[in-house]
Amino acid sequence: MEKRKYLVSATPHIRRRMSVEIQYLILLLALVPSVVSSIIFHTFPALLILSVSILSCYVFDMFFSFIFLGHFSFRDFSSVITGLVLGLVMPVQIPIYFLIIASLISTLVAKVLFGGEGKELVHGAAFGACVISALVAGFGTTLVAYSGVVGEVLSPLEIYAESGYGVVPILDLFLGNAGGMLGTTCAIASIVGFLILSISGVFDFYIPVLSIVAFVIVTIFTKGVEGILPELLTGSFLFVSVFMLPSHSSSPALWPAKAAYSVLFGALAAAVRVNYLFGEAGVLFCLLLMNILSPLLDMLASVFFRGRRAKKYE
Repeated sequence: MEKRKYLVSATPHIRRRMSVEIQYLILLLALVPSVVSSIIFHTFPALLILSVSILSCYVFDMFFSFIFLGHFSFRDFSSVITGLVLGLVMPVQIPIYFLIIASLISTLVAKVLFGGEGKELVHGAAFGACVISALVAGFGTTLVAYSGVVGEVLSPLEIYAESGYGVVPILDLFLGNAGGMLGTTCAIASIVGFLILSISGVFDFYIPVLSIVAFVIVTIFTKGVEGILPELLTGSFLFVSVFMLPSHSSSPALWPAKAAYSVLFGALAAAVRVNYLFGEAGVLFCLLLMNILSPLLDMLASVFFRGRRAKKYE
């Protein structure tokens, strides 16, 4: 009998003809609109932050992977994506040395020490950003402000905490001409990225959709109907839902767990918005919490769905 050889590897496991490298390249392509919008509105500071973040994550990843895991790859697109996403969820006024520290935390603590790519417990970029948010005063509020053509532009979340929703035009929120994290303020860029990822099949399209539905429902109860668009288009919620929440390595594997994971994240993100807790960084803390609960959701889904199905045919 012919012996078959099987390749056992870490997640994300390939369940379609597309290789992991191709999936990473498509994800990079989907992030291009957010990168372009950040450079348009923040000019040179955006280019500097993104460049330093990508280079730092790439170098740290290769160095620590070689030290702790005994291998490294020059074609490691995962570290490039981590650096790019980390830069996009940073405030425009973040000091460069804090950005480098965040890159170190994202690669060493959240990735390498857990065994490398595919074995992370939490999303690396979100973890690095949250640690820096806890260390740097004003990370989610004052540091997101930048000097625009009309003067200083504050985060809409800070404005909503003091005034009504009519202060910031909805069109500005769609286009990204509002204060916020570097590359998360342009709703159109996130929507284009969502279409690219959904059509290509890189991520499960229903994860962002369910999170948005849950966010809208909770927002209606907490802020009213008039708060749906301002809250949905403000801050990093759309960006996180599209590019970070469905990550293969930090999200559940079973579809019932993924559905619960998405709904809980959307509801929790909307609940945090009630008092604008943590400012722009609030949604990242919600993501980390759901990443930690992800294995538990998989276990419960396995018991309630696969367990019942197996018992039925005993």
